Amino acid sequence: MNPPGLDALRVVLDDLLEAHLEDLQKLRTADLYLPTLREDRARLLALQQGQPEDQSVLHDLDETDRDHDDFGWAIWHICEAHRRCPLISDKTRQAARLIQAAFVPEISELRDHYAQEAARAQARRPEVERLGQALAMIPVADGQTLKTWVEGFLDKGTSLGELLRQREEVRQATHMTLRRLRRQVMSTLEDLRTAVRLEVKRNPELDPDFETRVFSTLDQHLPNRNA
Repeated sequence: MNPPGLDALRVVLDDLLEAHLEDLQKLRTADLYLPTLREDRARLLALQQGQPEDQSVLHDLDETDRDHDDFGWAIWHICEAHRRCPLISDKTRQAARLIQAAFVPEISELRDHYAQEAARAQARRPEVERLGQALAMIPVADGQTLKTWVEGFLDKGTSLGELLRQREEVRQATHMTLRRLRRQVMSTLEDLRTAVRLEVKRNPELDPDFETRVFSTLDQHLPNRNA
């Protein structure tokens, strides 16, 4: 039997712990199963909302991409200014043209996916050494040269790649946790259903359709399940 998905399991647990809570409390085994079901539901909710580690990586990705794009915009615009200003020497204008072509040839690149930006940073890093003299020709604020901005731009792109790998590791770990939790929840539900069947047979106060009524939502989400 394949367990239902995360959303379906949440619906089943909500139904048992809310719509059928009074029914379950009639069982002698209620104290055994209810705490476990509540704990399972809380863990499922946490998975739906995202793990703290996942949220942290997403935040870092967003911040790093913003810095990366700000560097890119600054590099593209200062190169564009040096290319267009009539007072700039031909030598410096050519340096700006080479730098722009090497690192931010199209401003639209800064709207691409993280993975593309990370790959470009890795591929373009050797250009820093090749264009060392050109980068040194264009000064920027605080006594730096354009080389500082380009290195910052590439460093942020590299960080994007590292964060993407971290995100994938977190997602893989979450997926494994989810699979284990699914098996655990379904095992608990099957044990509970077995206990309900026994109590329905032994306790005349429970109506004959008690099991069918209480587990109707579970059966709805498992149409191929053999009851």
